[in-house]
Amino acid sequence: MHPKDFQIRPPKRPTGLEIRWLGTAGYEFRFEGHTLLIDPYVSRLGLVHFLTRAARPNRQAVERFIDKADAIVVGHSHFDHILDVPAIAERTNAAVYCSISGTNLMNAAGLDPARVNLCHGGEHFEVGPFKVQLVKSQHSRFGLGGQVPYPGDIPAGVCLPMKGQQYRVGQVFGILVEVAGHRFYHQGSADLIESELAGLQVDTFLMGISARHATPNYVPRILRVLKPKRVIPMHYDNFFKPMSKGLSMLPLMRFAKFVQETRATLPDAEVVTLPMNQRVQL
Repeated sequence: MHPKDFQIRPPKRPTGLEIRWLGTAGYEFRFEGHTLLIDPYVSRLGLVHFLTRAARPNRQAVERFIDKADAIVVGHSHFDHILDVPAIAERTNAAVYCSISGTNLMNAAGLDPARVNLCHGGEHFEVGPFKVQLVKSQHSRFGLGGQVPYPGDIPAGVCLPMKGQQYRVGQVFGILVEVAGHRFYHQGSADLIESELAGLQVDTFLMGISARHATPNYVPRILRVLKPKRVIPMHYDNFFKPMSKGLSMLPLMRFAKFVQETRATLPDAEVVTLPMNQRVQL
């Protein structure tokens, strides 16, 4: 069983809403001339680079894959969620919504402070036709000793560039996006705070499934509280390989087991995948 077996089919009645999976937890939403990005990461550092050298955005990749954005929302500040955000914001003049870690990083990158919005969870804001809500969440604990990898905050006064391991997780947000009468929930890391999710009324769940094994019963727990009509898995691709190499999964992903757990929990929910870096109509 492979993600391509579940790729989404064009709708019978397109709404004009376009969505593009940028790989990892990255998404682009386009509607009525407005563009919203979540966790865009297109540089795709190689593993050896990540371990041994300073992490810098690949500006050629940014220019190739990102042409416009009105706002960028960051779920947490690990490198594979935030490394490219300053370069994208500089290129597009987008506003950025992020935690104190993200704010410290944007300041270090020299981004105009007027475009950086410090968030703590619970915020509601609008980006053109998009209504966005940040939900307090947490990161899966798959590090040594059952800890969150690279815990803590990116400090104020940090100097760039820095190694990928210095991109601390910071505060973690789930992201609810409402547009065109549809409600999307983006969970970039496989953990949750169940009390924060009650009553969200989700249509489509963009579900990070990497390292879900570290959170007991993650799949049934979060599906039972969100009750989405459609589940789109993400963050299962090997983000140490460039997008030009095509889709390959991270080790130990057990994609078939994810599908089985989802269907066992919500038999009526549709499980679909998006092709990487292709805009599709919803």
